[in-house]
Amino acid sequence: MLLSPPLYINATNQHKFPAIRTGTLVIQVPKNGGESALVLHNTLYAPSVCYILVSIGTLDRVKGYTFRIGKGHLQIITLHGEHVGDIMCTLCNLYKVERSLESTYAAEEMSAMELHHCLGHISIAAARKLVKSGAAHGIKLNTNAPEVDADCEACIIAHTTCLPILKLRISVPAQSFGDEVHTDVWGPSKTPTKGGCHYFITFTDDATCFTLVYLLSKKSEALKAYKFFEAWAITQQHSTKIKVLHSDCGGEYLSKEFDDHLAAAGTVWRLMTHNMPQLNGVAERLNQMLLEHI
Repeated sequence: MLLSPPLYINATNQHKFPAIRTGTLVIQVPKNGGESALVLHNTLYAPSVCYILVSIGTLDRVKGYTFRIGKGHLQIITLHGEHVGDIMCTLCNLYKVERSLESTYAAEEMSAMELHHCLGHISIAAARKLVKSGAAHGIKLNTNAPEVDADCEACIIAHTTCLPILKLRISVPAQSFGDEVHTDVWGPSKTPTKGGCHYFITFTDDATCFTLVYLLSKKSEALKAYKFFEAWAITQQHSTKIKVLHSDCGGEYLSKEFDDHLAAAGTVWRLMTHNMPQLNGVAERLNQMLLEHI
């Protein structure tokens, strides 16, 4: 720590210590057998420096402190003549304050919600209790902050739960080819095919379990592959049209071109819930089976 504005703290050997932020520091200095708080504003925080360094010149220039040195003592006096502290000289001819880490801390003011975030999202009541009981040093709760506890988005997401997904199928299977088609894209593969493809897309009919697989060089070719499957299904007279297309929320399916094509064909697009592959079990199980066979 240093009371001066540069971005680096220079040592006597010309080595520079980077300062990453500024703040307020409170040092408990000895005074008449007790202790007194010396508040230092605009101090620089340099993590690579393992000690606290206070510039007397900066205290004199910025704060107007005066100093009396004699008989092995350094007295710090405010502009109004108030005695702040009395520091003894060490054997190395340095005026050093011997204190534990608990007696030197940064006086930072924050709201209960900010403290809640800093302490790993513990309860706000527990965060307040840590400060009021003195277990947390160097923190002052902002009294101007609203007392009503706001909702923490991270805590809401962390505490959300979902109902278990049944392993047995509960919906009625499709009766005709094309009534419902399951699709999914797998990849990328570390080893490409001879044609340079890293992905494959599958289309499985729900009524007959008939499956077609297309190799893809990139995921954006999913719409092109679907058009091939749709044309094949109609041409081979298996279906007049695809009624329902069931897929996950992958980006290859969420393009405007894909959406416009399905809307023009009258196909209902059934998307599963995000990050729940269990709801697309037909396509996911097929991917696993194909990879095991390969």
